[in-house]
Amino acid sequence: DGAGNVYVADTLNHAIRKITPAGAVTTLAGSAGTSGSADGPGSAARFNRPSDVAVDGAGHVYVADSENHTIRKITPVGVVTTLAGTAGLYGSVDGTGAAARFVSPNGMAVDGAGNVYVADTHNHTIRRGQLLPQMVTVSPANPGAMIGDTLTFTASGGNTSYIWSGTAGATGSGATKSVTFLIPGNLTVTVFAPAGGAYAQSNTATATIDVASLPQTVGVFPSTGTVTAGQSAVFTASGGSTTYTWGGTAGATGSGATKSISFPSAGTFTVTVFAEASGNYAQSNTATSTVTVRPASGGGGGGGGGAVSPVFLLALLGLGAARFIESRRSSGAGRPPIG
Repeated sequence: DGAGNVYVADTLNHAIRKITPAGAVTTLAGSAGTSGSADGPGSAARFNRPSDVAVDGAGHVYVADSENHTIRKITPVGVVTTLAGTAGLYGSVDGTGAAARFVSPNGMAVDGAGNVYVADTHNHTIRRGQLLPQMVTVSPANPGAMIGDTLTFTASGGNTSYIWSGTAGATGSGATKSVTFLIPGNLTVTVFAPAGGAYAQSNTATATIDVASLPQTVGVFPSTGTVTAGQSAVFTASGGSTTYTWGGTAGATGSGATKSISFPSAGTFTVTVFAEASGNYAQSNTATSTVTVRPASGGGGGGGGGAVSPVFLLALLGLGAARFIESRRSSGAGRPPIG
């Protein structure tokens, strides 16, 4: 095989032997000295005077099981199946699997396409066998999902077992597979039917799943408000599971769930906030608070009111006193009486 191992049809021991490049000999299948036709793993399998072997690129060993009039197949781990013919029945009929007949086949070969060639000794013929195809499909093929969703996939079209894999983390065997999606992105679930018996390995069927990130819906409080120029206001974000980012025409910057903002001048301003995309979460909506800022009240003397200036009060008091004195003089008050 590709690793340099040598396989031997040990005819009179009714066994198939394996020799490593280092020369270590083991029995791959069969039991020395015991003939038979049973399929099975390793030493549970039986042969009857196997005469030749051939190995394919995947490490499967094909055996001309002469006195059983059959062609056998051994997997790389030693599991034996009957590929063609029926033990104890001989003849020359072409057919599929157990329907085919041989008479004491003695020679084997296999090509790169998986075709098996048999020297059918007593039929004086060369026979060719092809492994039967398996065309596997998987459904659903293109579903959508969100993180945390579990979907069940079903394989069909195979005649052996199914093997699952893919970037979504599917593993194991069976005709159905339930997969829970734990990360966002474009993930795959794949399945194929391995070679077995008279069947070649199938195609690999792939389901592609677009797994969406978890949503975030952010709000901001207060959503509207009115303040006076020079005042500050505190805004609070909620609904996000990641970091908040602040912005807007009022000059809010930075992160955190709360933000204190000063409004130095009159006008209409916005305060915005969103939650960033991170981990399993998508970026949120942007929540907006609209703030109306009134002008501040003016100082003394004009500008529509406000506190009265102390200087202005003193001036008023002085003017009043002068007018009082002048009125007294005009009326004669304060003059000495005339004698």
